[in-house]
Amino acid sequence: MLSDAERRKLAADISEEIVWLTDLVENILNMTRISEQPIVLHKQDEVIDDVIGEAVKHTERLLRDRRFDVKLPDKVVTVPMDGKLIA
Repeated sequence: MLSDAERRKLAADISEEIVWLTDLVENILNMTRISEQPIVLHKQDEVIDDVIGEAVKHTERLLRDRRFDVKLPDKVVTVPMDGKLIA
């Protein structure tokens, strides 16, 4: 028996995971096509903290009780990259 708030949170989490998995499958398919055609990278300046945060968020459930430390610079750093592909 879930409350309305718990149902909404669960639905939002599921939706977010669907998007992430869809992107992952798309990236895998793109990698298999490398020999056929070049991959188009959508580079733009991305904040490193945001890209790493997104990647960590999607791997947390795999880490379970393992220790995982991320060290980031104190200042905001941007790098031209395809942030979605990197995450």
